Amino acid sequence: MQKSAVNTNAYKQNYAMSSEAFYQQGLNYLHQRKYELALQSFEKALKEQTYNATIISDKAVTLFHLNRKLEALELLDQAQNLEPNNPYRYSSRAFIKEALGDLAGAIEDYQKAIALDPEDMVAYNNLGLLEEKLGYKQAAEQKFKQADDLVEKYGFAFGLEEKQEEKTQKIENQGVEKAKAKKASNKFSLSYFLSISKQVFSSKEVFQEFVSFVLKKKK
Repeated sequence: MQKSAVNTNAYKQNYAMSSEAFYQQGLNYLHQRKYELALQSFEKALKEQTYNATIISDKAVTLFHLNRKLEALELLDQAQNLEPNNPYRYSSRAFIKEALGDLAGAIEDYQKAIALDPEDMVAYNNLGLLEEKLGYKQAAEQKFKQADDLVEKYGFAFGLEEKQEEKTQKIENQGVEKAKAKKASNKFSLSYFLSISKQVFSSKEVFQEFVSFVLKKKK
């Protein structure tokens, strides 16, 4: 009986390792934009780690890129339920909600993310972008200022939102001084970095490390 138990434990250990290998394989495929292959790998990883919120979240991102947005949202709901105190679960879900046109839901999730992590500069900025889109300019400017203050505090500089160049050009055409246009260009967006990385990061720290890497590559 003891030998059998040892063999069983060894089998479980090896299976868990293979599950982690499938997950890493899925991340590699995701980075290569091979979304169908990434999805297969994440599904294999989840056979053993059914309630791993990080794997579930990355599978959701993969589904999003396969234009299966509603399924992606369902998985992000599941990840949030598994880790209700993880602010990044809310900000990740907010991104999908915005893509589905649920701006009110996205704003609510960003607010929850900020409540859990008052130093989440990404959530402040993205919340500001949504408020700006809905015409709440004063509230949006406040969020941008809070994001800028956090950027200065931690020494992080972030890139432009994809459409920011058009906005800056419009400001300049209206005769507003270049200093304000430059200030506007400091606004950054999670969607901008998702367009580069094609994934939602599992933690704010990983996101910040990625941003630093991108900036070094751009110099």
